[in-house]
Amino acid sequence: MPQRIGQDAEAVAEVCAVRRDARARANAAATDQKGADQVLHLAPVGWYADWFLSRVPGKADMDRDAIAARFAALGEEVPMKRYPDRLRVETREEFEARLKRETTKAAKELHRRPVAA
Repeated sequence: MPQRIGQDAEAVAEVCAVRRDARARANAAATDQKGADQVLHLAPVGWYADWFLSRVPGKADMDRDAIAARFAALGEEVPMKRYPDRLRVETREEFEARLKRETTKAAKELHRRPVAA
C-alpha cells in the first residue's frame, strides 16, 4: 500500500484505532442523550433538585422542497455547495464486507434495469 512521505504506517494505524474508539464513545454518548431527551421532553419546565429544565426555541431551517420548486419554476438548477470529504476508518474485515455488500447491491441493480429494445 503506497504511503505518503513522512507517514509511518504503524502510527497512522494507531491513530485509526484511537479515532474508532472516540467514535464509539461519541455514539454511546449520543444514544444516552437521546434516551434522556425522550424522558425530559415529557417533563414540564422547572427545577428538579439542582437542575433547571427549560425549553429553547428550535432553529429555523430552509424548506428545501419549496426552494427546489421555486428554482424548477424558474427553469434553473438549485445551486449546490460541496462539503469536504469525510473520513472513513474501517478494519480490513469491515472493508471487505462493505465491498462485498456494495458489489452485491450494484449487481442486483444491474439485473433490475430494463433492457433497451
